Amino acid sequence: MKIKSKLRVGFTLLLLLLIGITSFGYLRMSQMNSSMNHFYDNRFEKVKVALAVRGEINSAGRIMNDMMIGDQDPTEGAKDITTKLLNADQQFKTLARLEQTSDEQDEMDGITKKTEVYTKSLTSFIELINKDEVDAAKKLYADHLRGQQRQVIDSMDGLVKTQENALKEEMGDSRRLYDRSVQMMAALTIIGLLLGIAIVLWIFPSITQGLNLLGKMADRFGKGRLRGFARFEIKSQDELGQLAHLFKKIALDLQAKNEREALLSDIQQRQGRINAQAAHVTELLQQGSDTKLVAEAFISEFAPVLGASYAHLYLVNPTANEEQLELSGAYASLGQSTGEGVSGIPEVIHPGQGLVGQCFKDAQPISMEDVPAGYVKIGSSLGAAEPKGLLIHPIIYESQVIGVIELASIKGFNSENKEMLVILCDKLGTILNNIRSRQRVEELLRESQAMTEELQAQSEELVCQQEELRETNDKLESQQNDLKKSEQQLQHQQEELELTNHELTVKTISLEQHIERVAQANSELERQALQLAMTSKYKTEFLANMSHELRTPLNSLLILSEFLAENKEGNLTDKQKEYMQTIHYSGNDLMKMIDEILDLSKVDAGKMDIHPEWVVLDDISAFLDHTYTPMAVSKNLSLFVEQKEDIPEVIWTDGHRLKQIMRNLLSNAIKFTESGSVTFTIRRPSEEEMESDRKKSDKGYVALSVTDTGIGIAPENSQLVFEAFRQADGTTSRKYGGTGLGLTISRELAHLLGGWIYLETSLGKGSTFTLVVPEQVIDYGTFPLDSEPLYPYDSAPSSPINQMARELVPEDDRASLVKEDKVLLIIEDDVNFAKVLLEMAHSRGFKAVIALQGDEGLELAKSLKPEAIILDIQLPVTDGWSVLNELKSDPETRHIPVHVISVVKQSNEGLRMGAIGHLQKPATGEQLEQVFRNINRVLDHKKPKKLLLIEQEDEMRLSLTQLIDHKDVIVTAVPDVVRARDELRENSFDCIVLGSNLAGDSGTTLLDHIQESTDLRRIPVIVHGLNDIHEDVLRKIRPYVNKIIIKDVNSPARLLEETALFLHRMESELPEEKQKLLSKLHQGEAAFENKKILLVDDDARNVFALSSVLEHKKMKVIVAENGREALSILEEQSDVDLVLMDIMMPEMDGYEAMKHIRSNAEWNNIPIIALTAKAMKDDRNKCIEAGASDYITKPVNTDQLLSLMRVWLHR
Repeated sequence: MKIKSKLRVGFTLLLLLLIGITSFGYLRMSQMNSSMNHFYDNRFEKVKVALAVRGEINSAGRIMNDMMIGDQDPTEGAKDITTKLLNADQQFKTLARLEQTSDEQDEMDGITKKTEVYTKSLTSFIELINKDEVDAAKKLYADHLRGQQRQVIDSMDGLVKTQENALKEEMGDSRRLYDRSVQMMAALTIIGLLLGIAIVLWIFPSITQGLNLLGKMADRFGKGRLRGFARFEIKSQDELGQLAHLFKKIALDLQAKNEREALLSDIQQRQGRINAQAAHVTELLQQGSDTKLVAEAFISEFAPVLGASYAHLYLVNPTANEEQLELSGAYASLGQSTGEGVSGIPEVIHPGQGLVGQCFKDAQPISMEDVPAGYVKIGSSLGAAEPKGLLIHPIIYESQVIGVIELASIKGFNSENKEMLVILCDKLGTILNNIRSRQRVEELLRESQAMTEELQAQSEELVCQQEELRETNDKLESQQNDLKKSEQQLQHQQEELELTNHELTVKTISLEQHIERVAQANSELERQALQLAMTSKYKTEFLANMSHELRTPLNSLLILSEFLAENKEGNLTDKQKEYMQTIHYSGNDLMKMIDEILDLSKVDAGKMDIHPEWVVLDDISAFLDHTYTPMAVSKNLSLFVEQKEDIPEVIWTDGHRLKQIMRNLLSNAIKFTESGSVTFTIRRPSEEEMESDRKKSDKGYVALSVTDTGIGIAPENSQLVFEAFRQADGTTSRKYGGTGLGLTISRELAHLLGGWIYLETSLGKGSTFTLVVPEQVIDYGTFPLDSEPLYPYDSAPSSPINQMARELVPEDDRASLVKEDKVLLIIEDDVNFAKVLLEMAHSRGFKAVIALQGDEGLELAKSLKPEAIILDIQLPVTDGWSVLNELKSDPETRHIPVHVISVVKQSNEGLRMGAIGHLQKPATGEQLEQVFRNINRVLDHKKPKKLLLIEQEDEMRLSLTQLIDHKDVIVTAVPDVVRARDELRENSFDCIVLGSNLAGDSGTTLLDHIQESTDLRRIPVIVHGLNDIHEDVLRKIRPYVNKIIIKDVNSPARLLEETALFLHRMESELPEEKQKLLSKLHQGEAAFENKKILLVDDDARNVFALSSVLEHKKMKVIVAENGREALSILEEQSDVDLVLMDIMMPEMDGYEAMKHIRSNAEWNNIPIIALTAKAMKDDRNKCIEAGASDYITKPVNTDQLLSLMRVWLHR
């Protein structure tokens, strides 16, 4: 019977039994459910309500008792009793509505009467209390109420008891019904189990036997053990048996196929390795020209490949007097070098001499598997061992032995080694024969050349003799007849020769003069080109320097004109205010022109930066639409913004530079269009717009075009408009204004972005300027200059302020300072601007002190401890960056808020160093107002600073909160970026700390969100606990964060120090344990001073980088290029405090050097930190075993290295 039929019968019987059991169980459960509903709806509900009535009456009695003894206010007590009485009455009515038997109804009537009596007495009691008749109320309570209350409570207890007894009886009936149901269900279940077991015992064996067999076969099949399938015996003929037969057949077929493929694969791999080595020997040796060098190269390269630990190569010397072999190459030879050769190893072997000579004589290979003891030694400086196999093979070319190779191996030779040796010897024989053939050909060629030269000389000599004889004979025969004719002919030839010589002389002189003129012209061109380059450089330097120098007086001009135009004192006429506004507007126009000149000078010098990012094209369209629609509307023009569907959503380019180009193009389009429209379109470039060398590029390009209906450009002027300070014609500049720099700068910026600008125009009809850029620009970073920098971006200190400038300094408040004053220190070398800041400080409640030099500012900051500092960057003597660094490095001044105001372009550098802001000159009055608002915000000590901590790990989040939290700082700690964005949206913060586990994609998303918001961008961000992070992520987050703290033993203290810096907290006001933590950190830096470090590394780049870091920490660095030199230095200088040891070095590597150091008792206590480029798991153990104290991998993380050094120097 098949399995399918058995299963059908069995499951039908079980299903019928299951339906019977289920039906019986459902009926019994319905009966029990009806009984339980009656329990709860009647009996249990009566008990619950009766107990509630009893509780309310009891509570009312307790309140009356408290009122009698004076613990309860009578008025409040009366109210409470009334409430309890109402609750009891409500519950009693609920009880009366429930279904009652006749006995229960009688009992309820008695309780009702007692309750009514009690209620009347209680009502009288409350009325007495309300009438303030307390004594009467006490008497009523003692005489009646107490007893009536007891009667009611006892009646309710009786009712509860009656209901509980009835409940027990009905529960007993229900339990008996349940027991009978259980017994019946158990009987039916047992019958079902027995029937199921019978069915299983009937079906199970036929299934399990087949499945077990299939399981075993599948297990062996899955593990690849196919060889045992032939032993499987299949008896069953059902479905599983048929499947097993099929499975067995598949396995046997697959086994046969695998065996064939494995054999073929082994043969192919073996032949591939042999062929690869054969090709390698041909490639390595075919260019050799000397048999000795070829033999040495062959034996060194291929002895290890052949599994040999020892090898000799003998070659036949074709120039010897007798047939013999000479030693031409050796591998791992242990012989001692002498003047006559190598002792113990024959230099020359004759045929039949030893095994090598016999191989040479018979031209047959010789193999020995069991080499006798003491036959030969294979070893090194540490020891020696005897080989297990010896192989001697002839090198044959065209049936002639030209050499013999002898190999010895500790492990013995396998068949592949022998087969490979045959192939390599054939190749070597061919190569050696080719070399000797070339040498023979060269020798024959030299001999042939010598013989040819000798024959040629003899032939010439013979010809000369024959010619002499013939001439003599001719002369003798015709001496008389031809003498006169010969003289005439000689004379005529002489005249022609003289004429020819004269012409050649004239031509030679003329040619020399021409060459001299060309040389002078080339020299003049080179001189002019050099002069032109120098002129261009000087022009660019002048433009750059003047643009910056003009900012300083313009700063004062704009601020003072703005203040005067506001006329706060009301002492200017309207005409004078108009003059001031004109001056201010003209100054702003001049500033825009200076910015354009500065951009042009950057472009000319190649000092223009690009900072690629993902730019959303929708955002570009929205920005230009929002910015230029009002400008177009003011000229009654229509501005259309279009975007085609086939363009990408984002491109990788510099968004700032892209907007700068489009602003120039759109501004020009609107300016030169009197009527009509301007259209901005983002699309794919057309065939005509693509440059010829870019058409076949794989990169995608995007076109951003600006089309106008303006004046247009004549075709002959289409390239002129892109030149600096040039426009289409002179009338254009007079009518429309402008410097003519916008398109020049735009074209160069387009080149930096990897693109170009394409112009289509028609005079009088309008123009279309199209910017074509790649979808992904190559980031070249900063484009370097070949010469010195042309811009005064650096803040190199100049000479001190002269006496005339000092005499112009306005009188500050340093002479009238008292302890309670709010002091503002102004470090500014522009006297006029310093005066403006002085007056603004006075108007805002500050007393101000002015310093014209950086060094003076530092001294005043340390002596006065001002409330705040306004700092310029380009200062005499000491530049502003140095001043800021010194202020933030000193614990006494690092809490003072510093705001930078300078002509130096705004950057994040000052904010990273701890400044609260950076304003670029020239500044407007509103901007200076904002500076003072920022200073006052930081100085508001009444309001604690707010810090947002984002840390995923709970324990770390709690630990860091406790570290930073104090009365002057409120720490808001959140576990993820989502919560952080909510907090940033709802609250304002002064600092953000981002945990390292959130410095990945989610953290960069948060940083992007912060950068997009003008309000959030000012908040300093610290990444804490960074340890192992991908370089791409680190490169992405670094520009957006103010500080990155590497995870080490001091990272908590560094975090406390950095947050104190950005929150401007005074260390002296921190809790004592946190002051000790910072003090310990500063002492850790002091531990490096004057320590002598031995740096052992053969890589000059690593030496330079590490020594620069260590010397910056005031350590003395001694350099050794290898281990042997390091040992010599240690012998000469015994006061080395620590050794940094590279591993891979020439002469003596780091392992051996560390072993030598540890073997010397005097050096045993010197800490050694191993540096290696390897990253294997056992490298650390190998370094420690060799003598290293600790271990660090390259590339070296300097913070981690300094942390290790601090630990070992402390020990």
